[in-house]
Amino acid sequence: MTHNQKTELINRVKLELKENYSAKEAENLVHLAQLYFQDSLTEDMVSEPIENLYGTILCLWDFIKQRKSNTPTIRVYNPNYEEHSWHSTHTVIEILTDDMPFLVSSLNMAIARLGHTIHKTSHPLLNIARNKSGVVTELFDKSGEAGNESLMRFEIDRQSDSSTFEATASALLNTLADVKNTVDDWPSMQTRMAEIIEESAKVKHLKNDPEHKENIDFLRWIANNHFTFIGYRSYDLEMKDGAAHLSLVSNSGLGTFRENKKEKSKKHIALNEKLTKLAVDNSNLLVLTKSTALSTVHRPAHLDYLGIKRFNAKGEVIGEWRFFGLYSSAAYVARLQDIPLLSKKLDKIVKSTELHPDSHKGKNLKHILNSYPRDEMLQASAEELKETIIDILAIQERRQLRLFLRKDLYGRFINAIVYVPRDRYNTELRYKLQEILMESCDGTSAEFNVQFSQMVLARVNFTIQTAKDNDLDLVIENDIQRKMQDAMSSWEDKLLDALHTNHGEETGNQLFHKYAPYLPAAYREDFSHNTAVLDIERLNTLTEEGAIATHLYRQVGQRKGAHFFKVYGTGTSLVLSDVLPVLECMGLRVLEARPYELDQQETNTWVVEFAISVDENINLEQKSQREAFQDAFNQIIKRRVENDRFNALVLEASLTWRQVTMLRAITKYLNQLQVPFSLPYMQ
Repeated sequence: MTHNQKTELINRVKLELKENYSAKEAENLVHLAQLYFQDSLTEDMVSEPIENLYGTILCLWDFIKQRKSNTPTIRVYNPNYEEHSWHSTHTVIEILTDDMPFLVSSLNMAIARLGHTIHKTSHPLLNIARNKSGVVTELFDKSGEAGNESLMRFEIDRQSDSSTFEATASALLNTLADVKNTVDDWPSMQTRMAEIIEESAKVKHLKNDPEHKENIDFLRWIANNHFTFIGYRSYDLEMKDGAAHLSLVSNSGLGTFRENKKEKSKKHIALNEKLTKLAVDNSNLLVLTKSTALSTVHRPAHLDYLGIKRFNAKGEVIGEWRFFGLYSSAAYVARLQDIPLLSKKLDKIVKSTELHPDSHKGKNLKHILNSYPRDEMLQASAEELKETIIDILAIQERRQLRLFLRKDLYGRFINAIVYVPRDRYNTELRYKLQEILMESCDGTSAEFNVQFSQMVLARVNFTIQTAKDNDLDLVIENDIQRKMQDAMSSWEDKLLDALHTNHGEETGNQLFHKYAPYLPAAYREDFSHNTAVLDIERLNTLTEEGAIATHLYRQVGQRKGAHFFKVYGTGTSLVLSDVLPVLECMGLRVLEARPYELDQQETNTWVVEFAISVDENINLEQKSQREAFQDAFNQIIKRRVENDRFNALVLEASLTWRQVTMLRAITKYLNQLQVPFSLPYMQ
């Protein structure tokens, strides 16, 4: 939309407002229109009727006119002419609240989680003066001394059920409460982090441990705007009967983890043997993993969980401080060498490869490290990371699918990094890969992230939340990878692999390029790649124009008497009206015929498959019987043998076509001798 078009639309709406309202109210309405359209006027609104744009402003004015202090308001409705003097095909959501960070991203996320598609979004910031009753006294057209309020308007798929309106409003109010709690408690969480860092730095039994110093440096790096604090809780740890128990410290919750009177928090957590061992381990300060809780603020992901162990004077673990949030955008763009915990891991990996940094592989390694998921880098051990990175380096120039799995510290998540050829990746493949992981790992939910680069491989990173702690080994990983490779492989890929297996790489490639590009889509839908190999082999035997080959077979599980009969040929395709009488005279019932033509450049090649049935007393399981039938058909179709009912004797009496020809000649001789039986009768 051009600036002139935008200005013209705004001026038309302004004119309507000034004509229908008092000077003061019109001034506020004009300011509202100016702010709203500056934020939301888009190309598709050029064709919008002026009464809809005008009606939108009036509805918004009615919505914002009065609001209680510090209380968000939400309205969900379907605009209609009777109530609102304008109409929309969408359902409208209007939200008004005090301005604060994360509002739009959090509400977009909440609406998406409710299953609604967002068609339009606008978010003008309003500078409003209100009286003690919350009524608007003045709406300024630019920022000033009055309070800032966020007006958000969404258009979603139309909802006809009014109960949906209430559920949507309730869910969005919960999201607004979470955002407010997060923003209000942000300073407290930052202060708490600073206090914990200072206390942890003085832990005596770890004071001279280089790893402990790096952990403290990492916490300081985190506190320096590299982590979005969303929640916090403190737990006490005590041992009972050899098992660790965590107890929530009363009123310690901050942000979205504040104690909620409506929803009772789980105040006591009994840990199993594996988790007890991890909890009481006093050799390491930090716990970095994912939380099972989904973020309701800022980004749609499982919250990152940053645990800091609390020690007594003896160096025993007596509790844990838990921060929940999301690594900030600054954390994802920071140089790896500047991130404590990662710098040493990277040094170990680079040294172990012994690659020159300016070599081709050295540059590939640098690219892999810089683009590797930061969350995964932080959570994986140095050894796990080194092993995975070196394996990734080995496949960078190869067009193949590779899978790398890692289970998180507590066994609640499985991180799967999948590399696929870039030109093969699409949404359908991603769904297939995700389904395989969910099924193989007993997954309950999944998140994904895709990265494309100049390399031949695209990377898909899945985080799968699991129903139970799964044991992962090389056998399971290889099995999942095999399923993924099969899901990625197209019909053509499988055909080429089968041709390589049957005929070797050189001949397989020749046969593939000779026939595969010309196999019609219907053929690929109807037949497997293994069947196609057999068909290609038979087509390749046809060296002369007009030559044919045949194949009679029965599928596994098919009822007795039911068979398929394929005819292969070059040149002019079979005319069904010519072939059906031949098959019927041979004692067959033709149930279906499916022709396929390969429109090759030099010649026309074709395949016709007939679904046939024979009497159950005829045994076509014997190879000799099948060969006799096919030989007879070939002779008849080439007009070397007459087409009559005598040909049914090939199946009914197990005769060859030569024997049938002899019998036919005898009957004709008898007919010449004027025996009292006609030829049709003798047939």
